[in-house]
Amino acid sequence: MNAGANVTVRGEWPGLVTLRSGWWKAVGRPLNDDSPEAVLRAERSTVDFVRRCADTLFELGVSGVHSPPLMRGMDRTFRAAGFATPADREAAVSIDATAFVGDWRVGRLGLEDALTATPDSTMLSLDDGSGFAIVGVSTEIGYLQRIAVEPDAQGTGRGRLLLRASMAWARRRGARTMMLNTQLDNERATQMYRSESFTVLPTRLTIHRYTS
Repeated sequence: MNAGANVTVRGEWPGLVTLRSGWWKAVGRPLNDDSPEAVLRAERSTVDFVRRCADTLFELGVSGVHSPPLMRGMDRTFRAAGFATPADREAAVSIDATAFVGDWRVGRLGLEDALTATPDSTMLSLDDGSGFAIVGVSTEIGYLQRIAVEPDAQGTGRGRLLLRASMAWARRRGARTMMLNTQLDNERATQMYRSESFTVLPTRLTIHRYTS
């Protein structure tokens, strides 16, 4: 059978399937006999091919895609393709606490909420662990839910790398525009967004608070 994004699938899911696109090859299988999730093993691959294989497995009905066990440094293809580890999520909690102050901190549950706020979402992490972004897509709109870089690494271009990676991820999933919210008095952030062709909307977001 032929799946989307020029990836050819041989085999029937749920079961062992071989995914190919030209020279590139990967193998997918169920995580276990009871799980709706999959393991993707890339034999000959690029970052783009791994992404397309993951998307193809989602089209086949899986609810999540895992990499095989990989040593740090050997997992760059999967990490660049948008795969995140539990350690990445733990690091994101710590980074979020140091990168923001006051009510702009969202904590662990806020980050989990950001990851589930749209039908399709992912967490992208920098290779050196100094920053992360959470991006999602819904009805052709990309949402940059969260982006944070450790204070000592700010101003080094890492935020821009995360922003561009988030925009590319959303574009591949059909987004034609992207939205985000930030503090207008955060000059470094607003300058970066403006330089990447973001504009300020005339209507601003407001937060309401209820007390007894």
